[in-house]
Amino acid sequence: MKKVVYFIRTLSHRRSFETLVERDGIEQMILGPKSHVLNGVPQGYGDFGIKNVQIFDTLEDAQKILDTFKPDVLVQAEFDEQAKVPSTCKRVFVGHGMIGNHMTKLLKKGMNKTKPTFDYCCAQTKMFESFFNHITERKNNVLFNAMPQFDLLYNKDYYTEYRDIVLNNSKIQNPSRIILFCGFCCKNRPDYNLHNEDYFNTVIELAKISKRNNWLSIIKPRQHHDKAINFMKKSKKMTKYIKPFTDAINSSNLHCIEHISNTYRYFFADVIMCNACSTVETEACVVNKPLILIRTKSGPDYDPFDTVSSGAASLVKNINDLEKTINVVLADTSYVDKQNKLLKSKGIVMDGMAHKRVQDLICKIA
Repeated sequence: MKKVVYFIRTLSHRRSFETLVERDGIEQMILGPKSHVLNGVPQGYGDFGIKNVQIFDTLEDAQKILDTFKPDVLVQAEFDEQAKVPSTCKRVFVGHGMIGNHMTKLLKKGMNKTKPTFDYCCAQTKMFESFFNHITERKNNVLFNAMPQFDLLYNKDYYTEYRDIVLNNSKIQNPSRIILFCGFCCKNRPDYNLHNEDYFNTVIELAKISKRNNWLSIIKPRQHHDKAINFMKKSKKMTKYIKPFTDAINSSNLHCIEHISNTYRYFFADVIMCNACSTVETEACVVNKPLILIRTKSGPDYDPFDTVSSGAASLVKNINDLEKTINVVLADTSYVDKQNKLLKSKGIVMDGMAHKRVQDLICKIA
């Protein structure tokens, strides 16, 4: 019997494998880090379709498990190939995020190339193929509409069932509106520098307007909040944000969740916002939620998924316009049709069957 391991390096990649199911004639194993309960929401393996779950504390522990299991196929959601497997073992990459159209501009400028040698890659759109062929300097086998995490959004209960628990763990149990802000910050790197200040200013502004309107704003950062503070301390330009940002995240109308939290569990929000290139843009369109992008500086990733130009999202160029924009998108549902048209134009299929396409491929090559 052929053996397959789904290797999860970080809990934030759990959702890439959560919808996979048991298959006859093949032995499957989930190999991942310890689970947690964050803000009352489990970040573990209880909802996984594959029940053989092995936990590791360190990468050395994970390697020992792999050495014993001897998989015929190793599936992972990261580019690196640190895990050692038999030379006959096939490697499959399953994307946990989408590639935006701004990558074509970066490719023309030149990028550092990496050499992952996956036998197959599972992605959502053809933009990934161009990107991956470039960085690997070879043509890759790519399966499209094959990101199993999107299957989770096919089931509305998945992103609504923890709503009451989240509210009970916040300081505002009966908000008039719920805002989810998926933030992008805090590194001194070209792809971050355009967005760092937008992140701080958005959090600070959300604290003010949420208190004024009895809203609850859920803040999902890219890095842990402690790292955000350390980043500000090291940057002369950012030190001015330390006090107002700290006051904001401690305010009663803001609910900060961990950077490794499963974002989908918070898609019960009335409005979804982000401040940089993020798969969240497409995911918000999938569930037809009002989407707001905060972009006060122009850059190659200004509208990476065409959500603004298509009318699927609203753009905030000045943080002082945030409250007005939120109220506008809550009152106007015309965005729904535009979101659906955008997904169709990108060839994005949302049928709840991405996991089947991926597992059919794995069974074929095992």
